[in-house]
Amino acid sequence: MGTLRNHGGRFSVRQCGDEVQPSADDDAGHAFAAETHLRDYLAQHLEEIEPGLQLYVTADETVGVEFITEVGRIDILAVDEQGGFVVIELKVARGPDSVAGQILRYKNWVKRHLANGQSVRGIIIAQQITDKIRYAIADDPEVTAKEYEIRIALRNVDKI
Repeated sequence: MGTLRNHGGRFSVRQCGDEVQPSADDDAGHAFAAETHLRDYLAQHLEEIEPGLQLYVTADETVGVEFITEVGRIDILAVDEQGGFVVIELKVARGPDSVAGQILRYKNWVKRHLANGQSVRGIIIAQQITDKIRYAIADDPEVTAKEYEIRIALRNVDKI
């Protein structure tokens, strides 16, 4: 899922653990300045996370961005092509291992209050997924992790 890289300056999300061969133009130090920037970008480009994802929208037209629940705010709440719920938790840099508990809390809230029997899964997205997170989610098939990277391409512009 997600794209490995695109040298056209596009944002990319890659599955945690995907092998990426560094190139001479790689710069691993770029991250979003704030989690809100990452959230807003991904909410508008859900296909970067997974083809067919759409933002969840309630009957009263509440959109699944910063979706308020009794157990906290879900960064992005989406629906997949099969109608299953996808809870997306974002960390702008290195995700702390507490994010695993957070995604489980949100995922289980959605199961009990919104899903009506539909599947519910979670995706953790951070610039770096630590081994602690990998261990925390290792045996949960409903939770995956992805790392993001930012690339910018500059091109010369002809003078008029």
